[in-house]
Amino acid sequence: MATEIVKTNWLSYTELSVLSALNEYVHSLTEEILSALLKLIPKESLFIKRSVHSLIWGYQDNILSLLNKFNSSIPKSFSLQANISTPDWRKRCKAYTGVGDISRIAQFIEWNGLTHLTYWNSTAANKLKGTEGFLFKPGNGKDSVYVFVDQLFRSGYFNYTETEYIKGIRVNRFAIPKFEMANASLNHANKAYYAYGPSGLFNMTTCVPMSAPVYASKPHFLDAGESLLEAVENIKPNRSLHDSFLDMEPMTGAVFRAAKRLQLNVKLEQNNDISQLKKVPSLYFPLFWVEQTAEIPDHLASKFKSALLTPITIADNILIALMVITGFIGIFCFLLAAWFKFSSSASEFSINEDRT
Repeated sequence: MATEIVKTNWLSYTELSVLSALNEYVHSLTEEILSALLKLIPKESLFIKRSVHSLIWGYQDNILSLLNKFNSSIPKSFSLQANISTPDWRKRCKAYTGVGDISRIAQFIEWNGLTHLTYWNSTAANKLKGTEGFLFKPGNGKDSVYVFVDQLFRSGYFNYTETEYIKGIRVNRFAIPKFEMANASLNHANKAYYAYGPSGLFNMTTCVPMSAPVYASKPHFLDAGESLLEAVENIKPNRSLHDSFLDMEPMTGAVFRAAKRLQLNVKLEQNNDISQLKKVPSLYFPLFWVEQTAEIPDHLASKFKSALLTPITIADNILIALMVITGFIGIFCFLLAAWFKFSSSASEFSINEDRT
């Protein structure tokens, strides 16, 4: 069973991202060219109203329509979710089957035709490391696991946090540690990911078109720096609602419950040369957050328990019974030996007494 939820503010993603991208490159444009370009755009506000259907499946955007006149490769419409049947969504991936080395089962060999990435600033950061997040090596226990998150174009590790139960099945919960999202001054490994802003952000500027200033985070800036939380109203991080996690069954390495929650933010900076950004404060503005959840259905949970857990429980109970029986036998043998020794000593004492 799986669910997907998109939660968004009423605003124009394209308006913000395009204007922010222009802001990054405004030094290369003269004020005259910039003013002329903005005059061609129909009157729009930074905040607009769109239906959920339009945001997810697409609507024609004025800014994109204008840019399309200069570059036909730029689409006129914007959507959060492209049609899943289009060829552009078919990514060629390869993963290990586990034959010959079960510890490598489900680990990526190739993603989208690539054996390594090209977005980041080190060989280690560009390495395809981990699985898709639904299967790991059997008997993993509480060891940290790596997951390749294609929405972030990078791998990350999940640490064990606690033990949970799903429909009577014991699982180990794993989550992204706060340190993994720390900025480069705290976590030096994140220099390769250009994490030079506040902690709690994933810099995606090297991965998105036009190098738009887009940053991912946990929803409501969970585990992020205080500056991010204080800059936007109504931010209320809640770990049970906003954290991503994997609930792994330890014997098989299979994930029986999972939640992936990501928030996309755009970096806004005040700029007097762009009319729409004159009164905008400098901040990381949350655009929307997405939640994907999955959990093993009841009938599969029952099959798992009857096929694996019940026999193991019976075997464990038999083993415990044998240990108890062996223990009783050992105690009986010890007492019997002690009784024989005592009887032998008593007989010898009686014989010696008769002789005297």
